[in-house]
Amino acid sequence: MEKAAKERCIETLTKKVSELGSEMSQLGDEMKAKDSTRKEMEKELEKQRRELDEVAEEKREVIRQLCFSLDYCKDECKRLRDAFPGHQPIRPSSILAS
Repeated sequence: MEKAAKERCIETLTKKVSELGSEMSQLGDEMKAKDSTRKEMEKELEKQRRELDEVAEEKREVIRQLCFSLDYCKDECKRLRDAFPGHQPIRPSSILAS
């Protein structure tokens, strides 16, 4: 009787080991799939970071160009005022009042 109980115990443990091995294999496949997805997401994230860096650089360039244009306009305005020292500028509010 004891031998039959031991055999049933061995069969139960063998079945359990087989189930655990199958579960480990399934979990390993899931890990590989998730790792692959993670790598794809990291690549996409890096691509988006590069695109954001490019946009930020474009914005900085536009700001530099606007500052240059503003400085040019200020210098030109000063040059014109110096060229016509007696001339009084017409204010927009006086033009609208007419």
